[in-house]
Amino acid sequence: MSDLYKDIQATPPTKKTRMVWKCTVCGHIERGYPDGLPKDYRCPICNAKAKKFVRVEIEE
Repeated sequence: MSDLYKDIQATPPTKKTRMVWKCTVCGHIERGYPDGLPKDYRCPICNAKAKKFVRVEIEE
């Protein structure tokens, strides 16, 4: 191996995280509302109200 590559160390890729909303009824993940779900929002899967969602952090 040449001296050029001797000092280069492989670094693992950094994991990126993102805040999303998760339905506590069916587990649906909603990514489109960074500032909070609208009060009249309904889950497209189970029709749960916005108050049934919790904000969670996921790795991408």
